This record gives sequence, C-alpha cells and structure tokens, in this order.
Amino acid sequence: MEIGKSYRALRHEHTRKLQRDNSTTLHHPDEKINQIHKALNSHAIIANPKILELFGGVCNLTKEYSKLGQTIVIENDQKKVDHLKSIFNDVEVIKADSFIKIYEFLSSRKTFEIIDADPYGFPNRLFPHLFLLMENSLLFLTVPKPSVNILNGITQTHLTCYYGSSNPSLEDIIGQISVWGLCHWRKVELIDHLDLKSVWRFCFSVEKVKATEYTGVKNNSKHLTLPHKKFFFDI
Repeated sequence: MEIGKSYRALRHEHTRKLQRDNSTTLHHPDEKINQIHKALNSHAIIANPKILELFGGVCNLTKEYSKLGQTIVIENDQKKVDHLKSIFNDVEVIKADSFIKIYEFLSSRKTFEIIDADPYGFPNRLFPHLFLLMENSLLFLTVPKPSVNILNGITQTHLTCYYGSSNPSLEDIIGQISVWGLCHWRKVELIDHLDLKSVWRFCFSVEKVKATEYTGVKNNSKHLTLPHKKFFFDI
C-alpha cells in the first residue's frame, strides 16, 4: 500500500482507472442498453426523437441512441471526442463540460425526448434546471451509491447540500429528484432502477404539467397549498 493513502483511496483510484479503460465491470453497457429498450417498450416516444447524451464516454450507449433518433453527445475528453467522431457520421459530438454546456441549451430553449446522464461522479449539479430541457421525455440517470463512494468531508457536505444527508438512501435520492422536477413543474415518475454494484441506474418519465392543474387551485386563489413531499416512485 502506498504510504499516506488509505485502502479506500487506493480502491477509488483503481475504480477510476477501470472507468477510464471502459471496463464492462463498471460501465455495465448490456444492463443499461436493456433498460433503455425496456423503457421504450413501455413508454411511447415520438418517432425520430431528439436525444441528448451527457458525459458521452466511449460510445457504449451512443451506438444505441444513434439508431433511435437525432443524437447529440457531450464529452469533455478530447481523445474520447475524437474516438466518437471517428465512428459516427450521423451523431453531433461536442467537446464540452456537460455540467456547463446544458446552460447553452437552456438559453436557446431546446428540449429533448431522451436525456442520458452517466457521469463518473454524482450528477447533482445538473439539477433542478436539467428538467427545463424536458417536457414529455425519458431521463436515464446514473448515481453512485453514497455508502460506497463517500471518501471525505467534501463529498459528505456536497451530498448534504443536495439531499439533506451525508449518506442519502435510495429512497432519499429518488424522492429528491422528484422534488427537483416540481421546481419547474415537471411530474417525475420512476419507471425502473438497476442496482449495478457501486451505482444505481434510474429511468424516469418526465412530464410538463400546469401548476394550476397539478395543485388543484386557480390563478386567482389567495392561498396556495402545495402537496407535502408528494413523490412519484415505486421501488
């Protein structure tokens, strides 16, 4: 063991190396692809949908999305960008930080029928504004298990800021994502979730709703009573 490094720190470095090498033991492409097809079989999406793949990686999922519709892939690593461009002629590959690039899409009021966010770390910084890119859509989202990935006080504070807990449970995370959707009047329902060792892989349906209809009040009402922690998930 390297001097000054804990077992968990060394294990974390080893995991990152496997991720960079596109190891199937960590990326789980088959399970994710099966989940995509399962969701599309149960939830209708318009023909030739607009698809946004954040944190594109090395094309494990891009191959599937390119068959489904108009696909944009965001990736910040130049080697991976070059690799993606060498494979796909019908996919728009953009070199950018996914966390930052989505603001450009927000400013131009773009929407997508499918959004996939599969980052190496926690995706929390995408929310709640990511929901503004969806109106009647599917969201595929990878979230590391906090109990496996917590390494230091910085990560614990980060999770506390987003979830109210330094070690949020599966239910905490799904519930908070539903709340983030309501920040922009999106009804978020869990369709499916996979337990992939160190991460969870979620599929949500996202529907834009009218505030008055959702809350059951009229615009001229003097008092609004919002539902208390009304979540949409079944695990």
